[in-house]
Amino acid sequence: MTTVNELFARVCLGDEAAFERWMVVVEPQLRRSLAPWARAVDVEGVVQETLLRMWIYAGDRGDALEGTDASLRFALGMARNVARNEARRLGREVALAEGGEEGAGGARGLGGAGTAGGAAGGADGSSGAGGMQVEPPPVHDPALRRIILGCIELLPARPRAALQARIDRGHEEDDRDLAASVGMKRNTFLQNIVRARRALEACLESNGAPLDEVLP
Repeated sequence: MTTVNELFARVCLGDEAAFERWMVVVEPQLRRSLAPWARAVDVEGVVQETLLRMWIYAGDRGDALEGTDASLRFALGMARNVARNEARRLGREVALAEGGEEGAGGARGLGGAGTAGGAAGGADGSSGAGGMQVEPPPVHDPALRRIILGCIELLPARPRAALQARIDRGHEEDDRDLAASVGMKRNTFLQNIVRARRALEACLESNGAPLDEVLP
């Protein structure tokens, strides 16, 4: 079993420390995979939303993922779906180079119902190669982003400060510098990030956020 698989198996059992270590491994690869979307969407926002969704997914049905580095590949596919949906909402076109959707295939989840690559590449019927025209936003808009932002405002002060620092400057500074900027040690900062995400999960549910949007 790979390190990523071992960590995510513990995350599925609610191990917050394992989730912190899993994020350290996964976040840089998420950001690199989103490079084609950098001019169309807020990449850092997409990364943070993806990590939130992965934490929720782990507790709900993450142990259904199979294959080498399955959780990483599933997260890569999920991140591209989030980016694609955001680009649709903004009505922007994203041109992906040949092979721009690589690296997400092969992770089987939910009893083999699909692959992470399939989730990423098939959501809009495109192959992911060449120029991709992002369709206009769908008529039904669940306004998940608005709900998330409202829930962030309701967080306790320290988890909110940690999460806001990560959202605002996570693409420029590492966690140690972010922690110092809000008066925390790195470990405390990461603990507050996890607490913030768990509180957001509860807030989403209490506000009737559609879980089919949170857990694709």
